[in-house]
Amino acid sequence: MGQPGRSAPSVTELALRLRAYGEEHGVPEFTGPEHPLDGERTWRRLGIAAGLALRSPRTLLPAAVDGGTVALLLIDDPQLALPAPSVERTKRVLDDGISSAELRSHSAALTRYAQDRGIGMDWNGGAPVLRLPDGRIDVRLDHTADRIIGLEASAA
Repeated sequence: MGQPGRSAPSVTELALRLRAYGEEHGVPEFTGPEHPLDGERTWRRLGIAAGLALRSPRTLLPAAVDGGTVALLLIDDPQLALPAPSVERTKRVLDDGISSAELRSHSAALTRYAQDRGIGMDWNGGAPVLRLPDGRIDVRLDHTADRIIGLEASAA
């Protein structure tokens, strides 16, 4: 669904945006007609990439089709809008994200997540700090591997 007063992009427009994103960012699953999915991790990764590419889908649903085919349905509806970010919820999302998704750069993913959710973020001596209305989350990074190695939440 599009925003009120605006028409929703066509399926073709969305597919072209995904293809362009795939070409630019090396996501081969977006540049060919079909790609084998080797399990849940693959379709989750594709869902994350699609969300980054399109900047609007709210949720992803896998749908089994005959012959082992899985269609990934991206759904966008205002009723699926996320609640305002809070320290507790944001920490839980970050914990889940870093443990379940294959991310090349945790710092880039964190920065993008903060931008997309409207969360204030600054770098305190090389360590990211997320500033939320009800507190903050201090992030410990292993800069060599670009991996989050710890999150410390504190209330305002």
